[in-house]
Amino acid sequence: MALTAFGLAATSAQANNLFGIDVSSFQGSVDWSAAHGGGVQYAFAKATEGTYYVDAYLDRNMKTGKLRGVKMGCYDFARPDLYCVSTEANYFWSHAGGYILADGKTIFPVIDFETYNGHDCQSSYTAWMNTWSSDVQAKSSHFMHPILYSSAGAGMCDVTSA
Repeated sequence: MALTAFGLAATSAQANNLFGIDVSSFQGSVDWSAAHGGGVQYAFAKATEGTYYVDAYLDRNMKTGKLRGVKMGCYDFARPDLYCVSTEANYFWSHAGGYILADGKTIFPVIDFETYNGHDCQSSYTAWMNTWSSDVQAKSSHFMHPILYSSAGAGMCDVTSA
């Protein structure tokens, strides 16, 4: 009886939550039909890192994910310690902008903040992220603002020393 109640509670909880993943070349070739069939409703595909890397699976992930019914967004693995923000935002957009469409299948772009070794050309991590967000948002009218994903770290406290 307790097991049945637990099973019903788990099913109810899943029904009220969206299930999403992030993917990059590290996962290899994603089976998007299986992912969607397994409950994945949205995904973020890595587009860029800093101004030196474009994910080899970006095109396949964005196109095939959407084709299989998964809402897709692109993300930039931010390197505020290495690049001025406008340079990085422009690099991201030059590779990801063509996938960020008003097609009903695209979700907001994401800035993935996990590196806290300094913030070139800005007074703080907050200023760097806000400028990246504004720069990317200005390039399209398809979304309100980028999403911030961050690991826990000193940057989340907005340490201003570089």
